[in-house]
Amino acid sequence: MPELGFQGRRLAQARRARSMTQRALAQLIGKTSQAVSQYEKGSTTPSQEVVERIVKFLQVPVELLYRPWVDHGSDKPVFYRSMSAATKRARDAAESKLEWIDDCVSYFESMLDLPEFSPFDMEIPSDPLLITDELIEEAAATVRAAWDVPAGPIDNMIGLLERHGVFVFMMPLGADTLDALSVDWNEAHPYVVVGTDQGNACRWRFDCAHELGHLVLHRNIDSSLLATPAVCKLIETQAHRFASALLLPEEEFVDSLYTVSLDGYRDLKPYWKTSISAMIRRTRDLGIIDDAGYRNLYISISRRRWRKIEPFDEEMAPERPALARKCLEVISTSLVGSEDEFNKMTALPEDFMMTLFGSFRRAANSPKGQIISLPMRSRK
Repeated sequence: MPELGFQGRRLAQARRARSMTQRALAQLIGKTSQAVSQYEKGSTTPSQEVVERIVKFLQVPVELLYRPWVDHGSDKPVFYRSMSAATKRARDAAESKLEWIDDCVSYFESMLDLPEFSPFDMEIPSDPLLITDELIEEAAATVRAAWDVPAGPIDNMIGLLERHGVFVFMMPLGADTLDALSVDWNEAHPYVVVGTDQGNACRWRFDCAHELGHLVLHRNIDSSLLATPAVCKLIETQAHRFASALLLPEEEFVDSLYTVSLDGYRDLKPYWKTSISAMIRRTRDLGIIDDAGYRNLYISISRRRWRKIEPFDEEMAPERPALARKCLEVISTSLVGSEDEFNKMTALPEDFMMTLFGSFRRAANSPKGQIISLPMRSRK
């Protein structure tokens, strides 16, 4: 048994990560909901026998429940795609997993010199009501210029984020109402998590661009505003517009659009690596078609049965994150750290670690477009 005392907040974190209520856990371990609540608040300490039952049913290492609590900058808002539809339990589970991710990245930061995310040189109002479409277009163009993105399609959206300090993870989020989420608890290394419960290569690229939109446009927003459904809807619309402008820059996209028809969009999809529906919306946003034309194109999409599965969705290979796996690979082959030490320091569940790093963690060859060099942090 670890020497440190039982950490009630770690229990609450693990329970939420497993999408379990206090009542459900209480029934499994043969205790009352009140007892579980007291364990989590630190009012009482469970016996060793109860701890063993907790570990069994939550499927976490016992060391996690004794690992000192670390604050995770939770005053910063977490942005969810499909924000208004996400249930509280789904959000709690996602945020607990974000806290586990934060523990991993904190260890990487202590060992490696990592690329850092830097704010862009532009003024973004903290009130989303003051963010105009013109400002969003400018923000997307600023990002492309600051990050030296060549004209035309972005070759690898995940690789672009990771080369500039954003940690990207892909995992099931256990809820169809959660497509993706992002947070900048760690301002130097924000996190983007893409839900793989549903979707495809184009959708996940767009999710990443959408979450970058939140990190650029909404990093200074008052989190209390997110309790207002109208504000949630507005910032989602703004992040969507940003993603469209980033992935489909106006001049190059319009030049490539030889016909405003489903066949024309279909031909462009492999080039822009963006869904037909996203290109149609971009065409409307740019004023090339009006609302009536937009509706007619969507009627045609339904007639062709492209609502759920578009052409090329099953052929296009998804992009995959590489930065976190590269961090672990470098540490595992260094003289000052090891994978065993990483596992000991984080004390996270094996299934979660498998989700983040895969079953063959040390052979994380970067996908096309991702060149990641991570020197060890100098130690005096």
